[in-house]
Amino acid sequence: MKNPGRRMAIRKKCLECSGDSPKETVLCHPNDCPLWPFRLGIPISSPAYRARIEAAFKNHPDDVAELVKLGLNKEDFLRLPEPTPTAPSEAPTKEEEPDSRQKHINFEPF
Repeated sequence: MKNPGRRMAIRKKCLECSGDSPKETVLCHPNDCPLWPFRLGIPISSPAYRARIEAAFKNHPDDVAELVKLGLNKEDFLRLPEPTPTAPSEAPTKEEEPDSRQKHINFEPF
C-alpha cells in the first residue's frame, strides 16, 4: 500500500475526530487545533478549498445557522484562525540570566 502522505494523514485524523463525517470536518469551526487549516486535505489557499466551504455553506443551512449563533461566518472558514494569546514567557530576562562564564557549583559539606 502506498504511503498516503501528510495531507491525507491529517485529513484522516480530522475525519476521525469529527465522527467520520465529511460534513462535520468541513464545518469544523476554527479553534486551537493546529490541524484545522489542513483538515480538508487541500491547501487553505486553493480554489478547491474555497469551493468546498462555499458548497458546505450552501448545502447545510441548518448547520450553518448553528455556526452563525456562535458568531462565525463563511469568511472565518476561508482564512487562517488568529493565534490565541499565550501567557507571558517564564524565561528569564537578560538581566536575570547568569553569566555563562560563571559556574555556580554548590557542594554540600561531608
